Amino acid sequence: MQEEPHIIITDINIPLIDGMELARRFSEREKDIQVILITGFGTLDYAREAIKAGTVDFLLKPIEVDELLNALNKAIENIKKKAEELAKFQRMEEILQENLPILQDRYLLEVLEGVEESEEELLRHFEKLNYRINGKYFRVAVFLPDFGKMKINDKEIFQFALQNMILEIGNEYLVECRVLWKNFSEGIVFIQMKDKESETAERLMIKVRDKLQTFSQFDFQAGIGYLVDDLKKLPQCYQSAVQALDYSNIYGRNHVTVIDNVLVLEEKEPVHLEKEIADVVHFSNMEGILDIRHAIGNYMNRLLIASKGSFFCIQKECIKLLSEVLTSSPEIRWNVEECFREDPYVALLHCREPLEMQSILLDICGQMRTYKQRQCQKKGKRVIEKAKQYIKEHYKEEQLNLSQVSEAIGLSAVYFCSLFKEETGHTFVEYLNMVRIEQAKIMLKAGDKKIYQIALESGYSNPSYFYEVFKKFTGKRPREYAESQ
Repeated sequence: MQEEPHIIITDINIPLIDGMELARRFSEREKDIQVILITGFGTLDYAREAIKAGTVDFLLKPIEVDELLNALNKAIENIKKKAEELAKFQRMEEILQENLPILQDRYLLEVLEGVEESEEELLRHFEKLNYRINGKYFRVAVFLPDFGKMKINDKEIFQFALQNMILEIGNEYLVECRVLWKNFSEGIVFIQMKDKESETAERLMIKVRDKLQTFSQFDFQAGIGYLVDDLKKLPQCYQSAVQALDYSNIYGRNHVTVIDNVLVLEEKEPVHLEKEIADVVHFSNMEGILDIRHAIGNYMNRLLIASKGSFFCIQKECIKLLSEVLTSSPEIRWNVEECFREDPYVALLHCREPLEMQSILLDICGQMRTYKQRQCQKKGKRVIEKAKQYIKEHYKEEQLNLSQVSEAIGLSAVYFCSLFKEETGHTFVEYLNMVRIEQAKIMLKAGDKKIYQIALESGYSNPSYFYEVFKKFTGKRPREYAESQ
């Protein structure tokens, strides 16, 4: 059986091929072979040529034992160093592959929201992320599922089932779909098509909605943007899908609304105050209270003009607006008593002038915003505490990763990644290493185990990587830390 050597000691003067050429050929191979050259001619030219050939050392005859041992030790160190670099590179590749879907989703979302890149740069970035752009035409659909009083774990299951349903039906229509979740309640479908079929996306989303209603009591609203043939036009496509979704409140709730149809309807039946209602519903989900104040002020001004000052008409439209706002926020619709200091409908009925109604509407939106933030913080803290506990129980497992923890607590990897960073101030990998290093410090203080055993019990099979991480967090190597204790 032929063995592959790690170290070769050769004289320059050998039959058939000289040692210098042999070293040069070995250096050109992919496998790392350390070459030590021996010669009786110690000229400067030979030494330079040996360095160019990639040799470890250049020894002159007669050879001293110490010189040879030093050269061998140098070769061994080179082999170890390159093996460590290879292991580190492989680990980075594994981490990249684990997080590739998250990176793909994040970049695609950035593209939809608008990035300053040419089409060539966009394609190059997608290629780097191993995401295929196979379509000639593109369309974006934005949808809002009606979760009702569904628990957070059930919402994650619902999201997963809905995503699979969209991908399955997309295959039936011979289009490629990618489902993104911008936040916990808004989904985005990026659709790639090979043919210019303007109705494919609408038929797809209608079939998804019909199938969802057949197998569950849940529903969703969806807006579909313009058909485009250029990746640079995706932000306009996405914005038009959001616009179509806004109009769904006007043209009928719980329906799939296509932006092309909205424009046709507008020409025949102009939208006046109803559009302002949809705008306020949209702004009520934003963080900026100034945007909400502007939207409500604009709505009330238009309402005063349209109603010709009729207080009864203004009051009726404000109550209608409140109904739209609450309907668009199902998490509040079922928890009105927790959200508001008093019944918002009663507060509007007790108003005696339009300015008072405007103030009440603004106060209602402010209370909704505060309630949403409070609920998100509570849910986020609970689920992250659960994740921390899971990490503490499984940190010894070397293969423990973000996907495993997110699956264990019932969240999507994308949402869990951003939520974990928001709640803890650390990335998942940083926090996992912190837990592992803290446990390693405890074992080092005890002093009853060898360092390689501590590394293994802390979740590191590679001692070198353990040393590197430990020094990063403590400023000392494990042995130095143990001695300092």
